[in-house]
Amino acid sequence: MASTLAQIQAWKKTVIEGVGLLFAKGKGGASDSAIADDARLAKLYEKIGELTVERDFFRKRSGP
Repeated sequence: MASTLAQIQAWKKTVIEGVGLLFAKGKGGASDSAIADDARLAKLYEKIGELTVERDFFRKRSGP
């Protein structure tokens, strides 16, 4: 039980020390993986936009 409590306290300390990085998006604290994730999301949103436009176009052409 004591080792579990010590482990929980260690996790809590790690979280408290690193929580600022979670909100440092776009600032110097952002990690490379977060930047890569943002770039991947931007590409995905762009593709979603393309597919939405195509779907609407073909839906109008096919009629009611």
